Amino acid sequence: MGSYVLNRVLHGVLLAFAVSVFTFALLELAPGTYFDELKANPNIDPETVALLKTRYGLDQSLPLRYKSWLKSACRGDFGISLAYNTPVAPLLLGRAKNTILLTGLATFVAWAVAIPLGIWSSAGRRSWRGHMVETATSSLLVIPEMILALACLWIAVHTHALPVGGMTAFLAVGC
Repeated sequence: MGSYVLNRVLHGVLLAFAVSVFTFALLELAPGTYFDELKANPNIDPETVALLKTRYGLDQSLPLRYKSWLKSACRGDFGISLAYNTPVAPLLLGRAKNTILLTGLATFVAWAVAIPLGIWSSAGRRSWRGHMVETATSSLLVIPEMILALACLWIAVHTHALPVGGMTAFLAVGC
């Protein structure tokens, strides 16, 4: 059991590393940077743009930038947001509360529907209800998530059953 858990943890770490390398390289291939907008502004000196690139380490090679980012990310330091000029970690933490709440509720609802439905379906395995549940779940599996999400949004907008305009802060008073 211990070797299985260790194996799964090792696979998870390697997968996270591979995804981070791939994402970092993919971002490098994207055309343009934040500083290209600054270069286009006639009120900003090219020296200022070069100084900012040096400050953020964008004048270094890709492997050096990745190594620096990985060290910082392992310490929980995700750098400074170019858009907000504040540390990224508090920005992520502020949004993580609602994300965790929504993910937890979605998981709970999925389990609350799936477990009783699975038990009900397996009790009548070769009956009409078993075939009905199997057909419904198979149909939902082949529909792309984006189409399903848009259909759910369309239904929510037209029935006014659920809010679709966003979420207020977690445990906000007066909402």
